[in-house]
Amino acid sequence: MLYSSEMKLWSGTLSEEIQKCLIQVKEYFGLSELKVLQYNENSIAIPLIFPVQLPIRNTVNGIDIREKESMLLQISVKQYPYVMPMVRSDRKDFPTKLLPHLYGREPNEATALCLVRNNPNEWFANKTITDLLTVASEWLFKAACGKLADDGDEWDPKRIAPNGQHIYSYDYFHEMVITRNCIMPDWSCSFVFGYAYMETDKYLYRSLRVIPLMGLEDVLKSIKRESQEKTLEVLPMFSILAWDKNDTIDCEYNVEYPRTYATLKALVKSCGIDLDKIIYGYVNLGCNLINGIPFILAVKRPKKMVGYDGVYEFFNFRINGKDIKNKRIPNNADVTMQTHIEPFSKAIANKLTGEDRNTKRLFVGAGSLGSKMIVHEARSGNINIGVVDNDHLLEHNLARHALFNNNIGDNKAVAIVKEIKGFYKNETTNFESYNNRLHNVFDEVKGKYDALVDSTAGRDSLNFLSISAVPSTMLISKVEIADDGQIGLLYVEGKNRNPRIDDLVNLTFFEALKNPILETWRRNDANKEVTNLSVGLGCSSTTVIMPDDIISYHASIFSKVLYNINDRRNIDDKGILFRSILKNDGLPVVSSESLFVEPFEEYSCLADSGWSIRMQAGVTQKLLFLCNKYSPIETGGILIGIGNYKTRTIHVFDIIEEPQDSKGTCIGFTRGIKGLPKQVDEIKEKTGNVIGYIGEWHTHPMNLQCLSTTDHETIAELIKINRKEPIPTCAIIVTKEKILPFVYE
Repeated sequence: MLYSSEMKLWSGTLSEEIQKCLIQVKEYFGLSELKVLQYNENSIAIPLIFPVQLPIRNTVNGIDIREKESMLLQISVKQYPYVMPMVRSDRKDFPTKLLPHLYGREPNEATALCLVRNNPNEWFANKTITDLLTVASEWLFKAACGKLADDGDEWDPKRIAPNGQHIYSYDYFHEMVITRNCIMPDWSCSFVFGYAYMETDKYLYRSLRVIPLMGLEDVLKSIKRESQEKTLEVLPMFSILAWDKNDTIDCEYNVEYPRTYATLKALVKSCGIDLDKIIYGYVNLGCNLINGIPFILAVKRPKKMVGYDGVYEFFNFRINGKDIKNKRIPNNADVTMQTHIEPFSKAIANKLTGEDRNTKRLFVGAGSLGSKMIVHEARSGNINIGVVDNDHLLEHNLARHALFNNNIGDNKAVAIVKEIKGFYKNETTNFESYNNRLHNVFDEVKGKYDALVDSTAGRDSLNFLSISAVPSTMLISKVEIADDGQIGLLYVEGKNRNPRIDDLVNLTFFEALKNPILETWRRNDANKEVTNLSVGLGCSSTTVIMPDDIISYHASIFSKVLYNINDRRNIDDKGILFRSILKNDGLPVVSSESLFVEPFEEYSCLADSGWSIRMQAGVTQKLLFLCNKYSPIETGGILIGIGNYKTRTIHVFDIIEEPQDSKGTCIGFTRGIKGLPKQVDEIKEKTGNVIGYIGEWHTHPMNLQCLSTTDHETIAELIKINRKEPIPTCAIIVTKEKILPFVYE
């Protein structure tokens, strides 16, 4: 008996695209005419005979595939060619229970072949109707040979045309069935707590954890309390997870959907499940919290399921509970099926990104840049993230922040952690927020994390981190965006905190002397006027004018670089200066630069002032070389660098040797000034008035390892002059073997 024998001829018009399609069908089968039937009000059906080459010894397992198979080509009248035609069996006795790769169907509907695994419309977008018919022919041949499943050692799951999705961990449900986690001793089912995202015609459910009978009352009380306080953001619900009491193996594919409660009861009765009894208990215990009752049936298969390490296939139903009476569902209540969706997890993130991010990373600052990096890290599967920020999200932050309007007024750290926790509803995570400033919580948190990223725009955190005791296992880095978004700067400390984070930040300024891109930034920065954005009547915020996409660009690059260098052994002992460059002249041009930085040379002040001197690698060697070169005559010059009163640190990046009008003898040195002001001014201009004169140096080739009387007199004069700047007074004595620094305020 054929379905087509009960169909009427199509009486409507057909588009030019469909007419071309029918011509190709005729050519494929060598036909002169085609019968065009009405499949439903929106589609036509073309009855066709597919020749099938059967195996020599008949079909495998006696599956009734014939040499001439009657098939239907169903074409959407309105949506072809954007919707792929369906190929259906025209036979009512087609062996659906024995074949995988079939779509589920309505009662008395022709069975559709599942021809492609992915989105069929995407597949058909660059295929012809001839390609489709060829694949259908191959499907029938494989069905006759028993080769429809790619792997004969696995069971292919049922294809479903769903009315919604149900999200749960397949492995978790599988474990609950295996361990027989029953809600009652004589019931073959569990009650699973979760929630519904919506109660519309497209249902989306999420099931989280099985609730034992002893804990059910407490959960219901908690739900009631939160409902009264109106703190619920979703609808709480309970799913029913049921299984065959006898653990019977089902070797058949069932392609017909139960459409009513009566047909669902009949289906599960064969598994020894009294559905009326379960529903009565479900309602009696107060678990019917939404109009629908999610019901999941576990069916044991003879082989492991494709894609999962288990033998149970789960079928997801939604029973319409609107018309429930006397704690019972009427037989004519609607039942629909849902597809299973695996919840987002670290494992899925790893598969999708091709990365495995495990570094316990603390982000300091959850502003525009930091929030985007935090979200990148969480989406990539890192479930070990801490966030420190004491600021709150305001309306104007929406222009560039990863958070949305529902978080207005919330603390940024708390809100961003809440959002990324939402990615992993079914998984335990180590996401922590700290609504505070870094210096208030650092002692508490520093032992919990392997890496720290400072994305704050100010210098408070930088100063604090530079002089704080940090575990040797923690890798410190800092990110910022400069020159109106044209430069992204990433600084990564070296092993044992050398070079230190402040070494790298200040070295970047010094690099402007030889890097045109950095020089342009420093000159622009020196001349920039502060922008005050009006964010309310009488209220303004100091900010930088920059679009969201530029911040996102740099954030994504920083995130990738930090992942690639998350283990400091990959960079030996060196620090890293990484720059992402975005020139926005017409069409954007992107590039990047990297500089590996040797450890700085560290010295403590010998005058007990508490100051320290940190010299760029090579400066010490240069000073010792000059001392020995001019020995026994003293020589000297000035130090080029920057001082920081907050950290009591002087960074020295270079020296200028003695000007031409300097005078040196065996017992003294008088530094000249010829040409020196011009040299220093040029350095200051190129570095945006940041790097410049920071002290004096001269040699004691006769190995006097202290300040001479003349040195003390000179320093006393310099202290008066430098206090006007203000800068500390630094003098370095260089012997043939030692560097002797003296710093005074």
